[in-house]
Amino acid sequence: MRTGRLFRYVWRINAILIFFASAGIGLFAATLMVSELGCNARHRRAIEAAPPVVADAKENLYLGPMRVVEGEEVLRGELLAPRDGLAIGSSGYSADTRNVLYLDARSTEARWLLPDSSGVISEDEIVWAGSEGTKPRHQVAGLVLVKRAGHDLQVAEGTLLIFDATGRHVTKVADGVRALNHASLLDHENILVVYESSRRYVRAIINAQSLEVRSAHEVSVPELR
Repeated sequence: MRTGRLFRYVWRINAILIFFASAGIGLFAATLMVSELGCNARHRRAIEAAPPVVADAKENLYLGPMRVVEGEEVLRGELLAPRDGLAIGSSGYSADTRNVLYLDARSTEARWLLPDSSGVISEDEIVWAGSEGTKPRHQVAGLVLVKRAGHDLQVAEGTLLIFDATGRHVTKVADGVRALNHASLLDHENILVVYESSRRYVRAIINAQSLEVRSAHEVSVPELR
């Protein structure tokens, strides 16, 4: 009898502890959700108050902060589209990059990197020359992988582009690219790029001055047994 009574006491104590723990977790989740919703609401109001940059936009596209391109007298800002759903994080929201705007620091001339805002920049990479330890580095080129909005960016294929540091000169590297694996300066004349296309790895050599693709060949990867 005493053993049964002890078990009943233990069970009741456990039930009380579980109740308070669940209530605490629920209260924390509710507080966090209210905070995130409030942050998202403020962010939406800021987007609506910002200058429009896309004519007849069906989405709330907005221009992010303008930052100096290292080594250039050019400012760079990303055109962003808020993602659907609640984002839990320090910023309270998340966004996709739809385009990039370049502004010459000494003039009022601005230009877009891409022709429209229908795609999503799923990956980007900067190719540098020099290093911080020896001499000031400078940007040789940048690469972006642009995919169609609304698709699964992990598996969808897109167009790989390369461009100069000012965003004036843009060249297509390849279509049907799933992922950008590597980009670096091979020597003072060539850029090495490795990407995935049609479930194969491709090694491309690009002229560092003209940004024209000199060669693109499939990488021979031995099969593992």
